Amino acid sequence: MKKYDNTSDEYLGRSAVKPGKDGKYYFKTIMPVAYQIGENRYRPAHIHFRISGTDHQDLITQIYFKGDPHIAEDSSSSSPLSINRILNVTENADKEKAVQFDIVMREEYPLDIAVFNKVCGLYQMNDKSMAEFFKKGDLLFVKINGQIEEGLSYKGNNTFEGGLAWLTVEFEILASGGVKAKAAYLDDDNKQVKIEGTKFLKYSE
Repeated sequence: MKKYDNTSDEYLGRSAVKPGKDGKYYFKTIMPVAYQIGENRYRPAHIHFRISGTDHQDLITQIYFKGDPHIAEDSSSSSPLSINRILNVTENADKEKAVQFDIVMREEYPLDIAVFNKVCGLYQMNDKSMAEFFKKGDLLFVKINGQIEEGLSYKGNNTFEGGLAWLTVEFEILASGGVKAKAAYLDDDNKQVKIEGTKFLKYSE
């Protein structure tokens, strides 16, 4: 694969793993590599995870690997919140590279389905982008111009937040019955950008 596949139904570049009764899991894959995101800028090698469990809040995160020269220049991997997800690469008995990632889930923060129904839909944003919000599991996913960008957890007060808080979306329920989305995110230069928009197409409830 030469690019992320966040829109295909063919499950390309993705896999599903179930832990054993003891909670342990493992999988084999290739060692990822860094990739370019701009002139002289690279994302460090990483693996994305989405973890779901009964009565626990879904978790979306990613792991990095010690020694990667691009970790310091990336806004996500260089965050202090990522320190425990930059992992040692060792070698197992079969001479294969190996990493250990222990996952701790938190209790689910339930949200009434009626709130999800109100905020889900298509929004025209004031930066001319199109944002789509949709529910999957207990997360609110956002697509920007058709590309899935993030899974957001509910934080209370009609506010949802992505991993490392790089994206926060606050929804305002208008007296007219419409909904406004106010988003704040960090760009590639780690600067905060704020955009907002109004829902113009809702999904049937």
